[in-house]
Amino acid sequence: MSDFENRTNTADRFVERMKQYYWKTIEIEGENIHMHEYGYENFIDKEMMNILRTRRSNTAKFIRYAPDYILCSDKKEMLLEYKVTKTPRYTFKELQWDRGQIEADAFDNYVNLSKAKIEIAVLIYCPYHTYPVLCGIPDRNWVIGERQRTYHSSGSGTEFYNIDLNKMEHFDVFMNKYFGISHIESQKLLMKMLIEIKKDEGLQTVHARNSYCNDGKHLTGFNWKLI
Repeated sequence: MSDFENRTNTADRFVERMKQYYWKTIEIEGENIHMHEYGYENFIDKEMMNILRTRRSNTAKFIRYAPDYILCSDKKEMLLEYKVTKTPRYTFKELQWDRGQIEADAFDNYVNLSKAKIEIAVLIYCPYHTYPVLCGIPDRNWVIGERQRTYHSSGSGTEFYNIDLNKMEHFDVFMNKYFGISHIESQKLLMKMLIEIKKDEGLQTVHARNSYCNDGKHLTGFNWKLI
């Protein structure tokens, strides 16, 4: 499985957990908020997707990095993008627990949409952060430093930004602010989900091979404050 396929598989696993433990339960309990598929993978055939994948124009990037979902309530609609960041950058030492990574072109597109007054949120699952489910309106102040690139044995990888996860809101805070869902309700559902996530090998923290945290003491959930 390629790195891209592995990242996609991980994100899909988290999306399914959120559907099962949060969105579907919210609907059952009478909250009128729904999540619907939106991203270009759902509406563009594979031939066109392959063409767009190699294009660097702003238009191509806008299509490629269209957020995956729409959140819709009785009074509000918002684009929603899921991201997962599982590998702490141990070179940040103790700050590694507060640092995430996000693909640079995708993030730039989200910020541009926000600047255009289009409401969009990024929802991040980060198993090594003290609060592993975060959400926020993308903002340049999340970014730490310049674009970086991951290098693999086969060549250069995708450019990314390091981001300060503490600039984002806790998911329950975000849902209360924008959709009126009570903090207690969101936290109750998230706790049930996170208990199950700790059993899911595909959603665990993955330390870099050379990290000093590969010591068995920094497993998923070691610093969680939500549960």
